[in-house]
Amino acid sequence: MNRNLNIKMKSFLKLFKINETKAFMYWNITPARMNVVLKNQPQLKKTCKICVRLYDITNPMAKTYQQITTAPTTKSQRFSNLLPNHCYYAQLGLYHNNVFYPLLLSNEIVTSNHKHTQMTLHAAQKEATQDINIDDSILLFSLSSYNNNPCGKC
Repeated sequence: MNRNLNIKMKSFLKLFKINETKAFMYWNITPARMNVVLKNQPQLKKTCKICVRLYDITNPMAKTYQQITTAPTTKSQRFSNLLPNHCYYAQLGLYHNNVFYPLLLSNEIVTSNHKHTQMTLHAAQKEATQDINIDDSILLFSLSSYNNNPCGKC
């Protein structure tokens, strides 16, 4: 019996606290999501890099982040040396000529030092497979209004 399976993949970016100094993020970018950006920014097709940013938003006046460039096939990243009791979120995007084009925005985490709130890496990976609906029209709006402010939270 030959069946055609109709599986719809979704774009998502999930951030999890492993402990008070480590975090893990996992993502999926659908071709449709990538094409939305490449259609509006054709210069990115050949020379852009995939980049992840982890923002410390504990102090809204200070925009501090770690930035890591990854291979296009990479689907996860660990962060270490985080500060306890700080608030973080992540973005995944394309990086070209010192300009960051955001694709996905994660949830926020707080790196409290309470042991009962720690999550194992395995549990983070398991939870990261849950579907999250992301509307491409929101992405188009954010790309058209993007003006050196990588997010609306800072």
